[in-house]
Amino acid sequence: MLFPESERVIYRHNPLAEVICQLRYPRILRIEGDVPSDFQDQIRADYPTVNEVPAFPPIPPEVLALAGIDAGAFARRAFDFLSADGIWKISLASEFLALTSTRYSRWEDFRTRLESITGILINTYQVPRFERIGLRYRDLIQRSDLGVDGQPWSTLLRKELLGELVAPGFEGLENDAEGASREIVIRLEHPSEKVRLYHGFAKLRDSEEVCYLVDADFFREGPTERGDVREVLDKFNKQAGRLFRWCIGRGLHEAMGPEVVP
Repeated sequence: MLFPESERVIYRHNPLAEVICQLRYPRILRIEGDVPSDFQDQIRADYPTVNEVPAFPPIPPEVLALAGIDAGAFARRAFDFLSADGIWKISLASEFLALTSTRYSRWEDFRTRLESITGILINTYQVPRFERIGLRYRDLIQRSDLGVDGQPWSTLLRKELLGELVAPGFEGLENDAEGASREIVIRLEHPSEKVRLYHGFAKLRDSEEVCYLVDADFFREGPTERGDVREVLDKFNKQAGRLFRWCIGRGLHEAMGPEVVP
């Protein structure tokens, strides 16, 4: 399923809370066993802060045992390298490299940073290929921030997205709802590419305002040559823009202040 073409724009009131790209590769024991000082030396000027973290979220041992998963895999460490302003984060582990931005402006800027650190990764650790490529956009729509307070979601978002909330009487209960969310996985044109779309109510920390989260995770599974990564990610970026535009109505689009990209 492909979403319809739409004019590329940059929003003055950007709803993006986070953009993440993760590149997975065959396990590199050198990263796992040593402090990645060679890698850090090449990025320290732009990412001066480093933190050692678990490579995977903690999972109770009994759950891993039931699933037949080696607990040692979840004990592996990773390293987060942060920019001075905290907006950019590189995550490096023995099986993946990720770049996260919490103040995304445009794809070309994000891609430039990503390609720089990917080149450093390849040159430092001789990564032969990538096994999974993921690009994830998390848009958090906060009505008070966009000047559309009080407008029902059914006038701001596509009705097909909202399901029961468009029925009379349902949306008025949103402030009392404990949760309203959906997830769908859609196969894209390439047989190894999919997007996992999760969307629903969300709340900001220290706020009772009900927001709406649109979380689109595009990914390709299977071997990908290093030279093909840009093409795959450019395609995901274009599809992500089309998907988001499909999700929103004209009124919300205008409230976010679209500016056409030359």
